[in-house]
Amino acid sequence: MKIIKKPYIAIFLASIMLFTSCNGEQLIQENEFDNFTEVDYKEMISKLKIDIDSVILESKPKKISLDNYKIKLLQGEFKMSKEQENRILNLSKKLSDYGKFLAQKNNVDIDIDNESSTIALGGLYSPKDNMDTKFEKKIEDNLHAKMNPLLECAMIAVGADALWALGGSSASAWTAAAMTKAFTAVAKRFLGPIGVAIAVITFGVCMASSSDNS
Repeated sequence: MKIIKKPYIAIFLASIMLFTSCNGEQLIQENEFDNFTEVDYKEMISKLKIDIDSVILESKPKKISLDNYKIKLLQGEFKMSKEQENRILNLSKKLSDYGKFLAQKNNVDIDIDNESSTIALGGLYSPKDNMDTKFEKKIEDNLHAKMNPLLECAMIAVGADALWALGGSSASAWTAAAMTKAFTAVAKRFLGPIGVAIAVITFGVCMASSSDNS
């Protein structure tokens, strides 16, 4: 019978402890949003908007509004520093984790390893939202009448391109996957997941304000 030497035993035990620790951290992360309330969600979105706006303001020209500057960033007319982009990406991590949680919980057909997609999904849907019916489609009516809050907020967040990106289906409501993919396609063109974070937070706060005023 082979005798296992002490150094090998120590390495083996250390490996087990490391594996257990890593899995424990993953478990905490996966369970973080199980009891996530509407209040928690609104606080997350509100704080993220303040934090992201603070970073963007560092490079905003004086003669342009913040909202207009964001649109121009998304359209590639202006650029932020790499350091600013990295800070926004780090600030958006919790939103991305929440989006991944939503996708897995509701079997949403998006790539959960794509930060642009998980950030978009997290910013578009709160814990209480019905992911099948939240975004009703009435584009044809609203192009000839008063614009509904969804399209108005989409235009504020990503510009007029949103009307084209979100208008390609004849369904009565956008599915979570379709809404996420359409929104991501417009917002990520020049800034990737950073652009999605900027746009989806602007969109989410606008929608929340519209809901509060209705």
